[in-house]
Amino acid sequence: MFGHTAIIIDGIAPYRWLNPGAPANWLADVEKWRDGLGVTSERLSYEMGFWNVEGSSAYAVISGTLTLAVKGQSVVRTGTLAYTFRNRDGVWKTEAQAWGRTSSLLFVSGSRTSSARRAGALRLVLDEGKTDGIPT
Repeated sequence: MFGHTAIIIDGIAPYRWLNPGAPANWLADVEKWRDGLGVTSERLSYEMGFWNVEGSSAYAVISGTLTLAVKGQSVVRTGTLAYTFRNRDGVWKTEAQAWGRTSSLLFVSGSRTSSARRAGALRLVLDEGKTDGIPT
């Protein structure tokens, strides 16, 4: 649940969403991005990194691996999710969420990744004019 002053930052345009409506607008833009790129599945695996709570404020950083299926190719990105939280009237709400990518584009086929396959998959994405829509 997001607070009334929420801000969301992600690696897709327009990159920043502010309340009112930040969560809904961000999700709508994520759907457009998925549809435009041809994403058929998405999975985020994560590991808790660091957190700190001081009074009614909290901060957390999560290390994540985002795996997408894009036109039959697996795309893997690593990154971090950083959050700030605020407790208002006994309810913790997300005040900020930001995804920061820590890896370059990686296409995976099965358990092995070949340079030729990665290059071919990248050409597939680039040839279709998706240069600024490569998964983040």
